[in-house]
Amino acid sequence: MTRRRLGLLVLLLYLFTLGVAAWFVVGRSGTVRAAAPSAKEAIAVVELQGPITFSMGGIGGMDVNRTVRRLRALRERRDVKAVLLRINSPGGSVAAVQEIHQEILSLRESGKSVIASVEDVAASGGYYIAAASDKIVANPGSLTGSIGVIFQLGNMQGLMKKIGVRVESVVSGDKKDAGSPFRPLTREERRLFQDIVNEAYEQFFRAVAEGRKIPEERLRPLADGRIFIGTQAKEAGLVDELGNFETALRVAKETAGITAERPALIDVAPSWERFFDFFTEAVAPAKRLPLNWPTPQKMRFEYVWE
Repeated sequence: MTRRRLGLLVLLLYLFTLGVAAWFVVGRSGTVRAAAPSAKEAIAVVELQGPITFSMGGIGGMDVNRTVRRLRALRERRDVKAVLLRINSPGGSVAAVQEIHQEILSLRESGKSVIASVEDVAASGGYYIAAASDKIVANPGSLTGSIGVIFQLGNMQGLMKKIGVRVESVVSGDKKDAGSPFRPLTREERRLFQDIVNEAYEQFFRAVAEGRKIPEERLRPLADGRIFIGTQAKEAGLVDELGNFETALRVAKETAGITAERPALIDVAPSWERFFDFFTEAVAPAKRLPLNWPTPQKMRFEYVWE
């Protein structure tokens, strides 16, 4: 066999493998049926998968802007009576999480019922989003909670000294390079960042207290950053029911007052979009090619569980 033919065979084998894998991903939501145009009572299924951040030039995680557009579009659909959020996320940056949280509240104000269905994890920012829903359904083994804020800074001062590199900063004010990895934090800078973390935490706390209608004195001991397994979360009042996707569908029907025995289900993400998600971090690791698209790391405050 010539080298040219061998190369062609390898290429064809690669394309065949890619096609089979893409078919698997595109077909992964087989339980979700597209709604007929005449359907009067439908449930829309929106997947919220992966880290939650605004795009900053990288690829991966949840596309917040696209998710917001989807939720806004559902407000105008008269056939959609309920929206089921399939959440599998450890959280993300504060502003990105709040953007989706606010959109869910607006969706409810428009008259739609919103149910959160927790897959493996809906922790920190993932739980922040879930708390905006009418009800939360989690598997007994799902991980959720982690009500808190984290802000991490690296200190490369020792490494830079070891390799003989020194970085000098010229700044317009003494706080401009606060958080620089090339020097330790001053006491005043630490207090500055702690104040921001505390304020972001209070925003998280109030969102959960209002969304879940939990008195502050009962919620505060639970909101120390700890993670809960589904059964513990149910006992603590952080979720409403234990169950799977079918359980969440039943709860959505009951909450929205849908009378149809099997209402139409609308898979919000089109097939072509799921195909491209195959190459990103938005798809579960077991269902994508072994590609790792790096995302630029920026300094940011996060509602995230690590």
